[in-house]
Amino acid sequence: MEDEGLSQSGNNKNGLENSPQINETISLEMVEVELALGAQDIVTQGFEETLRKAADLVGGKLIFNVRAEEDSDHQRIAAIAISDGSAEQTVYVLLANDGLTMTVTSDKSSFHRGLPQL
Repeated sequence: MEDEGLSQSGNNKNGLENSPQINETISLEMVEVELALGAQDIVTQGFEETLRKAADLVGGKLIFNVRAEEDSDHQRIAAIAISDGSAEQTVYVLLANDGLTMTVTSDKSSFHRGLPQL
């Protein structure tokens, strides 16, 4: 399902951004990850534990959780692998510099600048 023109401003109470990227295909699995993240308390659990619990809730696996480059709009970038039974998908979770706001995306080009060089 394409979400052209879909835009909501602001964050929900759990720090998830409510505005999907325009032209980004949103899968059911990606929505499940976003809901699972929203059910966590990042303040008390921290980002790593929030990711692990959300991945467990959707039957996924945390692939990585790395610090973004210093000049990035995000402080951490993580990936969760999820499957719908027939195909595997990678969902990226970006933690903003405020330490609370998370963005869920399947488009790695939206943050490629923030990944550290290996």
